[in-house]
Amino acid sequence: MNNDVLFNWMERELYPALFDNMANVLPEFEFKRVGSKWISTNTLKINGEAGSDKGKVYVYANTPGLLKDWRVGAKPIVKYLMERRNKTYFEVVEALSRTVNLKPPTNPDFDPKAYEEHQKRLSLLELCNKHFIDNLNDPKKAIEVVTYLQSRGFTVEDAKAMEIGLISSQSDLILYLKKNGYSEELINETLDLKADTRIGNTHKLTIAFRSGGSLKGFKFRTIGDINPKYINSKDLDINGGFFNLLPIKGDKDITIVEGEFDALHATIRGINNVVALGGSSLNSIRIQDALQRGAKSFTLCLDNDNAGAGGTEKAIDLLLKEGVNKIYVVTLEPGEAK
Repeated sequence: MNNDVLFNWMERELYPALFDNMANVLPEFEFKRVGSKWISTNTLKINGEAGSDKGKVYVYANTPGLLKDWRVGAKPIVKYLMERRNKTYFEVVEALSRTVNLKPPTNPDFDPKAYEEHQKRLSLLELCNKHFIDNLNDPKKAIEVVTYLQSRGFTVEDAKAMEIGLISSQSDLILYLKKNGYSEELINETLDLKADTRIGNTHKLTIAFRSGGSLKGFKFRTIGDINPKYINSKDLDINGGFFNLLPIKGDKDITIVEGEFDALHATIRGINNVVALGGSSLNSIRIQDALQRGAKSFTLCLDNDNAGAGGTEKAIDLLLKEGVNKIYVVTLEPGEAK
């Protein structure tokens, strides 16, 4: 079995099962459940240090395998436990599995070096995301993006909750990552920003592309009249799973919209599993991934134009072909959505 089999099992089975029991999984943070997230009630940081302020460590339902500390960054729960408990990767996975009565897949071909590289890349992406979101606090850097967001009806706090941010320049991002210990080689391998100079120049608004809880990469959006509107980060797989699909298992009603902003806005307003096509079409891989995560019905809420109507018909045909028998369609009238 290769590493991907184990990673997929953890994403689809282990982390969702742990989420409901997070207070016992990580008792040192004295977590309290608040809606779709866990919030620490003491000052402990994820690096083991004591902070001066309480309630800064979070575990969100859309990223149940990740500890987020708004003071120092983010860290996978397994990585955190390996460091704090001085355990091997498999010792941690097995211990976590026992807490929720799961058995991890056998793993004779696991490659520890490949795992470390995988974790480094994930940590780098999460640090990029933190940097992008933090940039919204800088009035000089963020004025154009903040003004654009406000024109769309979003406050800065809305944007942060939606994981929308700002890349002010490529050089600024690279300098930030280097200061946090990442080599230029790993930065180039993971992001390859120099391949497209529009990123951080004409395309400054960032959207974290999450599917099933994993940060796959970023979409960079222009706020001007430039085509294309979006540029994807290196090797971003936008077709392997629905954008914004909640990883927590259980019966799910999936609502499919076209734009990422619409899906994210629904989430921060408490409506889960509103997912976006994001400029691409529905495919079998996305549907099967959603079914494996508990999807029971699909509601199509696509734009009410010729392209949207045609997309709805094709989507219905494909959903039926994939064995979905609960399909609903929402028809938007002019003026109902932006």
